[in-house]
Amino acid sequence: MSLSINKLEDLLAANGFVPIKYFIINNYCAYIETISIKNASTFIMSIPSKYKFKLKEGDNVYKLRYIELETETNTADEYAGVPDTFELEKSYTEVELKQHLLRKKENEEGNIAGHLEEGYKRPVSVKDMNKDDMKDIKNLVRQIRRLKLCVQSISYKIMITYKTYMCVIDRDDTIECFVIKHHPKIMSRRLYVTCDLELYYENTERIQQDIVDVLNGINQVLNKNQNTHARDLQSLIKEYQNIKVHSDKVLKKKQEYQLYILKFNTLLIRISNSEKTLIEKIYNIEDNKERYKGMQGDLSTIHEKNKLEDELIKITNVKKNIAKNMNDIREKLDNLSLIMDTVMFDDIVMCDRMLRNLDFIKRVTKHV
Repeated sequence: MSLSINKLEDLLAANGFVPIKYFIINNYCAYIETISIKNASTFIMSIPSKYKFKLKEGDNVYKLRYIELETETNTADEYAGVPDTFELEKSYTEVELKQHLLRKKENEEGNIAGHLEEGYKRPVSVKDMNKDDMKDIKNLVRQIRRLKLCVQSISYKIMITYKTYMCVIDRDDTIECFVIKHHPKIMSRRLYVTCDLELYYENTERIQQDIVDVLNGINQVLNKNQNTHARDLQSLIKEYQNIKVHSDKVLKKKQEYQLYILKFNTLLIRISNSEKTLIEKIYNIEDNKERYKGMQGDLSTIHEKNKLEDELIKITNVKKNIAKNMNDIREKLDNLSLIMDTVMFDDIVMCDRMLRNLDFIKRVTKHV
C-alpha cells in the first residue's frame, strides 16, 4: 500500500526540516534531501523498502538509475596497488558518537535501492560511460570506500554527490552508485549524512545535533589525513629527488651485463673456431688413414683421433657452460630492463597525475 508523502513531510516539518529534493526508483521514493530551518544542516533520509511513498518525476523529483560497478582495477590501484586495509583503518578512524548512535545488531531493513531489483533491469554500466565519467565514478567509489571506515560502527551513514552522480553507503555497509536523471550538473562535491526513516523517528529530538556531530567527526578525520598526507608527500619527494642517480646505477648494472655478454660471445667465437679446426683435423685423419697402413700406423691414427675427439668433447662442454652463463646473464638483463621500463613508465604516469593534483591545490589556495 502506498503511503502519503504529505504525512512524511509533516513528520520532517515537526522537527524543523524541509524537503529539498526527492529521488525515486520505480516511482517510489528512495531518498529525500532535507535542510534544517534551525541550523541550515542538511541530511539525506533513506526510505526502507517496506515504506512505499509513490512519486512521479517532476519538479525536484528525480529518477535514479543504478550504476553497475566494474570490479576491474582503477588507475590508482593499477599503478599504486590496493591500499592496505589496516593502514586505511588507522587513517580513517571511526567517528566517536554517543552510545545511542551505535549500529543495532538485529535484523535491519535496507533502503529501497537495495531491494527493488526490478528497478535495475537496465543499469548503467561503468564500461558504457565515457572516459571522464568512468574516472569520476571510480574516484567517488574509492573515496567513499575509505570514508566508510569512519561510520562502520554507527547507524548513520554517508553519501557523496558530484555532477549527476550519487554514491551512498547503505546500512549494511554496501556501496551503491546512481546517475540522477535530468538533474543539473553540479561541479562541486557534497558530503551528506544519511539516516533512514526508522532511525530518524527514533532520534527525532537529537537528529539535528547528531548530523552535526557526524559531519564534524568526519571533517576532523579529513583534516588530520590532509596534514598527514601533505607531510608524507613532502618526505617522499625529498627522499627521491635524486632518482636520476639511482637510475644511472641501474644503467651501469645493465651495461655490466651487456659487457659480460659481449665477452662471452667473443670467447664463444674463439672456441668455435678452435672447434672447427679440431673437426677439420679429424676429417683429415680420416682422409689420410690410407697412408698409414699397418698396425703401427693404425694405432697412431686411432690415438691421434681419440685425442682430438677428447679435446672436441671438452670444447663442447665449455661451449655449453658459456651458453648457459650467457643465457643467465641475458635473463637478468631482460628482467632488469623490463622491470625498469614498467616502473619508470608507471612513475611518470603517477607523477603526472600527482602534479596535476598538486596544481589543483595551488589553484584552490589562490581563491581561499
